[in-house]
This record gives sequence, C-alpha cells and structure tokens, in this order.
Amino acid sequence: DSTTDDLSYEDHNLWIIDDRLAFYSYFNSDKTLKAQTKSVNGGKPDITFFDLGMGFQESSDSPITIVEFKRPMRNDYDMMKNPIHQVQNYVKKLRKAGKATRPNGERIRSIEDNTPFMCYIVADPTPSLVNVMGDLNVALQGAGSESNYHWDSGNKIFFEITSYDNLIKSAKARHAAFLERLGILP
Repeated sequence: DSTTDDLSYEDHNLWIIDDRLAFYSYFNSDKTLKAQTKSVNGGKPDITFFDLGMGFQESSDSPITIVEFKRPMRNDYDMMKNPIHQVQNYVKKLRKAGKATRPNGERIRSIEDNTPFMCYIVADPTPSLVNVMGDLNVALQGAGSESNYHWDSGNKIFFEITSYDNLIKSAKARHAAFLERLGILP
C-alpha cells in the first residue's frame, strides 16, 4: 500500500489506464476506506484519486476516480458479488464519510452527495461478468472500443469496464505516434 507521498511520478504507469491519471497530485493504492477517510470501514479500493489533477481547484463537482483490478479470467461473479456493486459500495461509503484525508488525517477534499465518481474496472469479460453486466444493463460499448460503459445516475458513477488485453491495446493505440517517434515502437 502506498500514496503519492511514497511514490514519484516515475514510479507508476497510470497513463496505461487513462492519460489523465498521471497528473493527479494525490492518489493512494490499497489503503482501507478507514485510512482514506478516518471514519468509515468496509473495503480497500485498489487505487483512489481524490483530486482533479495538478493545477485544478477543488470543487464538489470535480470527480473522484476509483480503479479496481480483478484477477484475470475470474469467472465466479453473481448479482451479489461483482466489481460493479463493489465499487458502488465504495462510493456510498466515501459519500457517507463526507471527506477524504491523507493517512496523517490532513483533509484532501469534501465528498458530497453530488460529487461524481469515475470508476475503472479492469476485469476479463468472463461469462459470469458478462451475465452480471447484462443484468445490470452495462452493455454500451464505445465505437472502436472493447470497453463497456455505464452511467449510474442514481449514484452519479460513470463506469468503464475493460479487459487487461484491451487496456494494453488501447494504451498502445493512444501512444503509437509518440512511441514511434521515441523509437520504442517500429
């Protein structure tokens, strides 16, 4: 478990998930919700980003980002136990806490009922996950994308669900020209 206090910019590759994640000024990895809020128990998101990024001011409508990784080829999801509900529960508990804090208790930001959340779930589309996504109406795919997208209006959560293979494929496509120029890709 670590935070941006423990890592430098060069110590992570968050740009593989989304280029914007590389510029957040504070994130933590594998910290319990209790450590992130000083008030609520129940869970440990893989990565949580509480600010909009370097150079932007906090506002209650600035999104909080959660990234959740699932074991590759996991195929035991059901309607009670799945990553979509897991992340929804994290969001509900963070809202209940009303604020995010650093491990030392220093306040990072407020979390209000209208605070939007951007949640990435990296999981292979096994039959059980596909069934759960169908039951929850998470079926929208972007043009030219293998990711699934879902807006949970009741909880103000935007989900992107993608496989590990698509995560790498998408990162390569987004950065092909840059990597070619550097001589990293042919």
